[in-house]
Amino acid sequence: MKRLFSVFLLFGLVFILSACDVTTTSPKEGTNTTTTTLSSSTTTTTEDESADLAYLKNKLLDAGYDLDKRDDDSVAYYNANAVNAAYGIDVEVTEVYLGYVNQVEHWAELIGFDSVEDAQTYASAVDATGAEGLLYFRYGQAVVITYAQETIDALS
Repeated sequence: MKRLFSVFLLFGLVFILSACDVTTTSPKEGTNTTTTTLSSSTTTTTEDESADLAYLKNKLLDAGYDLDKRDDDSVAYYNANAVNAAYGIDVEVTEVYLGYVNQVEHWAELIGFDSVEDAQTYASAVDATGAEGLLYFRYGQAVVITYAQETIDALS
């Protein structure tokens, strides 16, 4: 059931992203196979997680987000369909978290990439789509996408 929900969520995201303009912020430079729900009282880092991803994850948790980590199959599907095929790029997604504040407010996705170059390529591709209302914040090899300016402000 979770996999079916993830598939529908990904198709919805691709549809939304293809129909919107992008507003961007100035970026700062700088495997587990289970789904994990994190709340603001939990700040953890795994061996597979980059420092950039951990930094943004902790900022989101501090901002009140509950984050669900996607399993390896979901990450592979997301990488192939919602990133590479959707934007016509060739990058490697390593981790994906989906988050909300209070389970319904301020949707955001935290995406970890294999390299800073992959994250930059993705951010440039998002810019090129012109998706209205879609915001992103890139920090090194991690990117947060959202429609909530409050989220971007919390990351800045």
